[in-house]
Amino acid sequence: MKTLKRLGATFFAVVMTLSMTLPAMAAGQTSLPEPGKTGSITLHKYEIDNECLNKEEDGTELPGDTVVDLKGQTLNDLEGLANIGFSITKVTLKSGSTLGTTNVDDYEAVPGAFSEIKKTDADGIIKWDNLEQGYYLIREVENATAAKYVAPFIVSIPMTNPEGDGYLYDIHVYPKNQIKEGPDIEKEVVGSTDGSGSNMIDYRISTGIPEDIGTAKNYVVTDELDSRLIYDASSLNVYYLSRNGNGTFLTSGVHYTPTFDAGLNKLVISITQAGMEEMAKAWSVTGATNPTLRVEFSAMISLDQSAPDWDTINNKGILDYTNSDDYTYEPKESEVPTEPYGIEIIKVDGDNNTLLLAGAKFKIYTSEADALSGEDALTNPESGAGDWEVTTDNNGKAYFYGLTSGDYWIVETQAPKDSEGKTYNLLEGPLKITIDETLANETDPVEIVTVNNFTGFTLPLTGGTGTILFTLIGLMMLSAAGVLLIFARRRKVQ
Repeated sequence: MKTLKRLGATFFAVVMTLSMTLPAMAAGQTSLPEPGKTGSITLHKYEIDNECLNKEEDGTELPGDTVVDLKGQTLNDLEGLANIGFSITKVTLKSGSTLGTTNVDDYEAVPGAFSEIKKTDADGIIKWDNLEQGYYLIREVENATAAKYVAPFIVSIPMTNPEGDGYLYDIHVYPKNQIKEGPDIEKEVVGSTDGSGSNMIDYRISTGIPEDIGTAKNYVVTDELDSRLIYDASSLNVYYLSRNGNGTFLTSGVHYTPTFDAGLNKLVISITQAGMEEMAKAWSVTGATNPTLRVEFSAMISLDQSAPDWDTINNKGILDYTNSDDYTYEPKESEVPTEPYGIEIIKVDGDNNTLLLAGAKFKIYTSEADALSGEDALTNPESGAGDWEVTTDNNGKAYFYGLTSGDYWIVETQAPKDSEGKTYNLLEGPLKITIDETLANETDPVEIVTVNNFTGFTLPLTGGTGTILFTLIGLMMLSAAGVLLIFARRRKVQ
């Protein structure tokens, strides 16, 4: 398989037109075609990045240094298009047609005469040798790369040479056609619909499914993850949408092969031949939309909690596609940015805000219901497992760095203690914090929240003076009750 450079809108050169003069006597020309002499037709198919200058061809072979486009490229700079099919058929003028016409409808096949179909070789060339003199109809019959086939054209053997004083028997033609665009790719973040935030980013890559996908040679979707993202393999889903919008899931190991390179932080989804044949079914139903393949997965934001990198997190999707003609399109890319944010908690004494409290612990949730139940806290990005719980340091600060915009609820799970070892009260309920996207304009996109704590009510320590006092009072009351009981009994006896 030969990998080609990107195709532009046109192929180089012009279909053989009237400028390729059919055998007719030029002015002052006295010689005639040599009877019985055979000729050849060499067809050249090139790719080109820029708009073609549409040079008129004269049947001769163009030199390699021929400038072929507006940017100065020459034939030597181009690569040929392989596996493009053309048919050639010997034809004759219909009765009543004008000699020298290039209108293909004025010709008809010669019964039993030469007819053949060939494909261009690795250099984009087809050559038909030992052709008898006469007219030949050439048609493009197989080209999965083209949006529209080259119009059929007539070639004559021989044809008048450029000087007009003789004949060419070996003819070179350079047909062009408009290239079919390769499948597109779009990378997007699938955001939440309830406004809640997360430290997970849900990605979706959508790629077009070409009509020839069932016989294509290669279809690979690659995602290059930012180094601050942790890929979640369990979240991967691959499916396609048919023309009617219905989705069909593909099976890993059958329809596609997923590989993840941890060193490069790169995910590769290679569609198997069975997968491409399955995806071809997307075109077999009626509908108004073009079929698409979707690759969906999640990745966790993981920032250095002591020295976070607040640069935009860019994630790139890439599509590599080789069609059924073995033509490899230049890979298409789509990049989606995500801004990372953070929450900074400052824990202070409620009566003295200058007193910073260490040792308080917090967990973070994306819904109030989860915060109240203590379930489904955000996952710790440093370990990739367990609840994300932070502890205030000696400066009374704790950090949740690596969040998306949205709503969060923090819950205090461990109250701090004062300098005398007395425990402060826990917060009575979850504290809601909203990260607005406008924070992205800040040097440090961090939402800062100050949390006040008050010391709680405490019972006297066992064995303390308070306990002794209560004990004495209790004994005195019991003694008084006993005296009153004895006195009451004596009166009853009297």
